[in-house]
Amino acid sequence: MADKVTRFTDNEVVTTAVFNQRVDETNAAFAVVDEAIDGLSGTGGEIPAIREKDVQQDARLGTLETAAAAAERDIAANDARDDVQDTQIAELGATLGQHGTDITGLKTDVESHSQQIAAHVADTTVHITGAERTAWNGKATTSTLPATLTAAGWVGETAPFTQEVAVAGITGIMNPLTDIILSEETDTAIAELEAWGMVSSITTGDGKITARCLEDKPEVDLNLQMKAVQ
Repeated sequence: MADKVTRFTDNEVVTTAVFNQRVDETNAAFAVVDEAIDGLSGTGGEIPAIREKDVQQDARLGTLETAAAAAERDIAANDARDDVQDTQIAELGATLGQHGTDITGLKTDVESHSQQIAAHVADTTVHITGAERTAWNGKATTSTLPATLTAAGWVGETAPFTQEVAVAGITGIMNPLTDIILSEETDTAIAELEAWGMVSSITTGDGKITARCLEDKPEVDLNLQMKAVQ
């Protein structure tokens, strides 16, 4: 590109006219530069290359913002699923805790029943020995009278429950020794012993007996033998 401003020569005499000419040339040169810049500029006075980079950066920024929004939605969805799972875990924990409490209660009941059965078996007042039977048999005439208290025969909606059973040969003045005939099957025998412990008293009458339960009533049949001394 040719110079737009003429250089001064050595020892040139600069007059006002010459100086003003140089000023005009300088202004013209700046005008050329301004025109060139305007030619390179786009809308808004931006250089096209820079403007293109801005457009590309804006596009990348938009893509990143879209991805960030999607990531935030995924995080929110995961948080919601975590909250549901936490609630389910808490409910399962509460259920397991209740099961544990129920199992502990059942164990306590089993231990209590076992102790009651053991105490009943060891009770020498309720169960007589063979020697006692022999001694009593030698003192007087005895008769063995069978009777059955059925599970369905108890009368009453609430305690005390009663059951009257016909027994041939018994009288109201007899005070027989009554015992239970246990099943040979262990589980059944245990149930019979537990049920027998619920019977509070048995009284006699002419041709009958009356059994009474002050609390719970047996849920199994009880086969009895009564030894009456005469």
